[in-house]
Amino acid sequence: MEGSKLNERNFNLNIKNALILLFLSALSLRLIIMIGYVNIHDTYWYRAWALGLQNGFFDIYTKKEISLDYPPLYLICLYIIGIFYKFLGNTNADVYVQMFLMKFWPVLFDLLLGLAIYFFAERINKKTALLAAALWLFNPAGIFNCAFWGQTDSLMCLMLLLSFWALEKRPVAASVMFALAGLTKFQCLYFLPVFLFFLFYKYGFKKFLFGIAGAFVTVLIVFLPFMIGCKNPFLFFDVYLSGLNTYPYCTLNAFNIYGLLNLNWVKITETVAGNLTFGLLSNILTVLIVAGVIVLMAVLKKKSAPMFCLLLIELLFMLTVKMHERYQYPVLIFAIMLFAIYNKKEFLNLFIMFSAVITANQAIVMFGWNQSTSVFGGEGYAYFMSIISLLNIALMIYTLFVAVRFFKESEEECLLAQGKEIY
Repeated sequence: MEGSKLNERNFNLNIKNALILLFLSALSLRLIIMIGYVNIHDTYWYRAWALGLQNGFFDIYTKKEISLDYPPLYLICLYIIGIFYKFLGNTNADVYVQMFLMKFWPVLFDLLLGLAIYFFAERINKKTALLAAALWLFNPAGIFNCAFWGQTDSLMCLMLLLSFWALEKRPVAASVMFALAGLTKFQCLYFLPVFLFFLFYKYGFKKFLFGIAGAFVTVLIVFLPFMIGCKNPFLFFDVYLSGLNTYPYCTLNAFNIYGLLNLNWVKITETVAGNLTFGLLSNILTVLIVAGVIVLMAVLKKKSAPMFCLLLIELLFMLTVKMHERYQYPVLIFAIMLFAIYNKKEFLNLFIMFSAVITANQAIVMFGWNQSTSVFGGEGYAYFMSIISLLNIALMIYTLFVAVRFFKESEEECLLAQGKEIY
């Protein structure tokens, strides 16, 4: 008995030490890249916002020269960065110092997401949890997103992970976390149908309303000071709805079906056939995809929020317009959640393959921006876009195949953690 307890303590200690080593190694790798690779695309937009916030925080949306198109939550992080910029002489700071400042929050949230993945999976299987954390901490798509580019997608993914995790037992906390996710990036709203369905399915009408109320209060607390500062009671709608017509193109460097058809930066008002425009076709497909996922959630006996989220964002990214190169990124968090829960090879394969195509999509686009914007009209870029878009379409088909197999299996065959509910 004592020997088994000692072995368990040693095992737990080894897992803990391995996690610390993984985290420190991932941190070191990101520090080297974030400082050493100079990327001015997007990061200097963040810099302009960070400096603009020093001249007025809650009225920031009234300053047309800043071109702010983000919800307000990340502005808190940028405000802190702006304080350091002012101390260092605004834009006169050393370029490597600027890279550290602008990429600090993205790298921090990406590392925290790796830890969150471990603790999410730990209650199911510690070995799988360690592997899942390692897969994220050394995932090239994540490293490229935060350390090379300095993007904020990991913050949204962190909030999404926490919201669907909390949805297991804490409906109000889950709703608050989802609201915070929506306050980081517009794209979070793609997952709203799945979240609302499971909130109602698991907890019934009363707790569903409590959750909605919690989310509403969260959004109000965050937005109200900006509404007052901008003297605009409709600021929430202006911020979120203004983005609908900001990028009216079939694809904005997203390697999807429109990338395969060489429709990069082609207006959605162009016609497919007759009076059917790409925009109208996309609207039809969006309705069909969302409605289809809702029907599946309602009729299928096996209920898995990560799987439905994965299907929803993958189909929307591949088949609808106005997609940027990074909008496929959230697929990764749901793929790793599925692997952590079920420990199935198919989900590991999905995560690896998605990591590959998302890394390629980000890298080709970002290197193109940094070298010359003319690259996007060149034959070489069109060649890469067509090839990787074709691979991405094949991956979408494989994803559907995996989903069909997943839903056909019984819970006993599929669920790794006995006695755990599929949420």
